[in-house]
Amino acid sequence: MKGKPLTELEASLGEGLSCELNAALERLQLWPLEGAKPLTLGLSNQNWLLQAGSESMVLRVNSPGSDRICDRNNELACWRVAEKANLAPGLIWVSADKGLYLSRFIEQAPQANWQQLLASKGAAEIASAAHNAFVNRNSFSDLPERKHESKHEPRHDSKHEPRHESKHEGGSGAVLGARQGKSPQALLLELLLGLRALPAPKLEISVAEQWRIYLERLDDMALSRGQPSSWQQRLMQLHSAQGLFEQCNTRLEACLLRPQYCHRDLNPHNLLLAEDGLKCVDFEYACASHPLFELAGVLSSHQLSAEGQQWLIYHYLEQHPHLTGDAHQAVAAAVDVYWLFACCWALQMAWDNQQQSYLDWFDDFWHLVKHQ
Repeated sequence: MKGKPLTELEASLGEGLSCELNAALERLQLWPLEGAKPLTLGLSNQNWLLQAGSESMVLRVNSPGSDRICDRNNELACWRVAEKANLAPGLIWVSADKGLYLSRFIEQAPQANWQQLLASKGAAEIASAAHNAFVNRNSFSDLPERKHESKHEPRHDSKHEPRHESKHEGGSGAVLGARQGKSPQALLLELLLGLRALPAPKLEISVAEQWRIYLERLDDMALSRGQPSSWQQRLMQLHSAQGLFEQCNTRLEACLLRPQYCHRDLNPHNLLLAEDGLKCVDFEYACASHPLFELAGVLSSHQLSAEGQQWLIYHYLEQHPHLTGDAHQAVAAAVDVYWLFACCWALQMAWDNQQQSYLDWFDDFWHLVKHQ
């Protein structure tokens, strides 16, 4: 490597990983490397945009903190299954220690950046949408036509599928949808149904098991080294939510027939809009799990109109092969669990990084939990 940006990357990786990366790039005929710049620091990991001739690639540098919570072998297996189904960027290379991932770069147009749809939605709003989705079921027609249309002549969704959110309600939804001839909720549905159809991963983690893992890990963190009272207080808040969690889990278990392939973190930061639909990245949490948690992650983190939320809920849950027919009644419970898990994540990151910003995120997430 040479040049200032490449020197910065080399310094970030260290000599050993830099040599391994250089050898891999040369072996893959992705050499010489002409440019490297940080794409984003990421919430957990760091990403670099690499340029070699006409090839653009993303190098992800996994953080020690995320190593603690992730089974890398499972993550890569889930990524490759999604890639095979054209639901994830192509994975090019993985370092021997699984600390580096190299994948294809999917360029995002400024006016079609999916992160513009980022939002925070609590259980009360989503509960209303889930209820109305089935009260108003007759206003929704059949599923929109599937993808595979020509990019020059996009087919339109059914006339009853809410076309685009208003600028007030949906932010950049109209711009994002226009790129595909589809609304954001139609693109999200295609992704959700595509992931649902994938074979369930060998690693299965129920909602209750994930809660137990989070609390045990946080308790171990509290004992391993002294934590500020502000961190300890928030851990006590999580323990105080045990009763709420058990109520939510009872509802979720009652409607579950079997677990399915779940990405479990489908927020806008982990979605890319390509010419042929949405692709997901970051499979650290992927496993076989509850289908409603997958839906809850989308609904909780996306700015959709009330009509768009209802349409998405109805078409995802209608005749769902892994859920009972009354599963819409447990959607709000899944949203509460989603935000409780987000609080757990923020507290773990605060322990790893000793940064107040993660405690602030905890507080933001905590206020979205129903009992607050």
